[in-house]
Amino acid sequence: EFGVSEDQSAWIGCLMTVLGAFGGIVFGKASDILPGRLKEMLLLCLVLSAASFGIFACIITGMLPGGAWSLCLFGAIGGFFVNATFPLGFELAMETGYPDIPESLGAASLSFFNTLVQVVFLAASFQGSGTGSSTVWMNWLNVFSNVLLIPPLLAFQAEYPRLAVDGVRPA
Repeated sequence: EFGVSEDQSAWIGCLMTVLGAFGGIVFGKASDILPGRLKEMLLLCLVLSAASFGIFACIITGMLPGGAWSLCLFGAIGGFFVNATFPLGFELAMETGYPDIPESLGAASLSFFNTLVQVVFLAASFQGSGTGSSTVWMNWLNVFSNVLLIPPLLAFQAEYPRLAVDGVRPA
């Protein structure tokens, strides 16, 4: 549909997944090195993910030139940053809820909500999966969902009570 072969599409998806796992590890380690900076790292990941997937969507729609290699590059960069948001978001939620919300309840609630959103997304994606249907809307939804999370996160007042209990000073 987008001038990309099935094999190329598989490589794009594979790189997005592998680099996404690596992004989670990199930013998980960065959050240990820079305690008290979860909000800033999360904002960085959202901005860079939105930008990468925005370029990806523009290439898919023909607004920017490019082929399989550029889709692979921007998809991999976007996957790196979007998947780094998961451990950072979980850690920020646990840090913010401490000591009022048990970590098990916070993690279970976030996991349930994440799964619910995925189920709704997949159900919506199957609604138009006939001949002649397009998946371009998924790319733009990915961009705008990242962008729409930035303003509430900017307004969010991050506090780190667990760091204080652990005797760690924010970076």
